Amino acid sequence: MLFWQYGILWGSGFATYGSDQAFKHYSPLYVRFGFHHDYALVQETGFAMNDNFWPMLLAQFGLFGAFLYVYWLFVRLG
Repeated sequence: MLFWQYGILWGSGFATYGSDQAFKHYSPLYVRFGFHHDYALVQETGFAMNDNFWPMLLAQFGLFGAFLYVYWLFVRLG
C-alpha cells in the first residue's frame, strides 16, 4: 500500500486516511494516491470511503499506534 511510504512507524496523522473527517475535508493523501479518479472514492460521492477500520488505524497512527491500540484492548478485555 502506498501509505507505507508516508510514515510506517508514526502514521500520517489524525483525520488523514479512512475516517469520516478525512472524507469530509477530503484529505490531501486521497489526491496524492489518486482516489479522486475512482467513482466510489471521489469527493462528491465517496460511498466507499469509510468502510475500513484496520487500514485507517495503520495509516493514521502507524505501527506504533496500532500496537498501542492492540495493547489497550488486551489490557481492557484482559
